[in-house]
Amino acid sequence: MIISFIGAFLGILWVAGCAHALDNQLHEHLLVASLGATAVLLYGVMESKLAQPRNVIGGHVVSAAVGCAFRLALKDFLWIAAPVSMAVALLAMQLTQTVHPPGGATAIIASQATSLPPWAGFSFILVMLVASSGQTVIAILVNNLHGKKR
Repeated sequence: MIISFIGAFLGILWVAGCAHALDNQLHEHLLVASLGATAVLLYGVMESKLAQPRNVIGGHVVSAAVGCAFRLALKDFLWIAAPVSMAVALLAMQLTQTVHPPGGATAIIASQATSLPPWAGFSFILVMLVASSGQTVIAILVNNLHGKKR
């Protein structure tokens, strides 16, 4: 359990550092929420298919792209953008075999990020790529610190 604690701390430290570094420019502080749920999967149930690198990174990136697209497409109807983007993100994750439950939250966050100019919101996809990739690398390193399964 101490390895899970250390991993979760370091993973979210990475995410918080990314958010802090980008907050003044992009106001991406909301990205921490869905990546907190990712940390639970990466360090709590790392054997799960939902916690594998393809699912973690792909699920967040696919969902961020879907959410950003629907935020732009439904800018006058943001109340409907959240459920549409989450449902389409789930479908896209299923089709790409990258299902990662926190990706649903990522799609909703991206669809509701009204503080950004319309096209600048697509930077959220890059932010999610960097944050989820870094968190995945940390998980691989930390989870392999010992030889036996937890």
